[in-house]
Amino acid sequence: MYPDIVDHGVTPIIHYLRFGIQEGRHPFINLSKHISKGKKRYDHNKETIVFVTHETSASGAPLLGFAISDELGKKYNIVHIVLKEENIQDIFLNSCDMMLTNIQTTTYAYSYLFLEKLLRERPIKSVIINSIVGHQVLDAAKILKIPVVFLIHEFADYTRPKGTMVNAVLKSEIVIVPANIIKNSIVKEFEEYTKITDISSKIHILPQGKLPFIPDTYGDDDTVDDLYKKLDINNAEDVKIIVGSGWVQIRKG
Repeated sequence: MYPDIVDHGVTPIIHYLRFGIQEGRHPFINLSKHISKGKKRYDHNKETIVFVTHETSASGAPLLGFAISDELGKKYNIVHIVLKEENIQDIFLNSCDMMLTNIQTTTYAYSYLFLEKLLRERPIKSVIINSIVGHQVLDAAKILKIPVVFLIHEFADYTRPKGTMVNAVLKSEIVIVPANIIKNSIVKEFEEYTKITDISSKIHILPQGKLPFIPDTYGDDDTVDDLYKKLDINNAEDVKIIVGSGWVQIRKG
């Protein structure tokens, strides 16, 4: 079995979180400083979904994540876990009743404590993780026996550390990818590092489609002529412009 599948270090961390802080041993976690109250009210008649976003920027995966969680908010209570605060943080805060935020440096510890606290207050239907970047929340949810739906947009080939994708698929109840090329990348890693050859029942393909929402306050609208000027294009007939959102990284799918 691929060695990174094992939860190295998780047991000591859990022991510290459960007993070390109570005993006054070098506390490094202050959960209350990272919890914000959302603009929506908690509805006791609705189930709760915890939605994990790696950052609240007006870029690809976060905007897709917001669109999904906003739609789910019509039926469920939404609690957000945000690893890193960015420029559309308030939009996410407006769509939930509670948020754990800015935990990118100690993701596992904060998410474990937060989910454990939340479970004492209400049942959690599932945790939805949007992007492989949030994989440490998966480990916390798994220990607490909360079902996980993992949305993966990235190639396994360029995701580090190796084994992250294998962990995500094995520990999640459902994995959703936007295209066959992403699924094939994950299958390739399974074939290379494990004896498991058939994971088709775990991975579902669902194209992302067009985003229903783009923040009005993000950036300025450019006319076609403005774009030509910025790109130093004189003869538009010889040029095709491709517009993307987010960072250009080879790991992205």
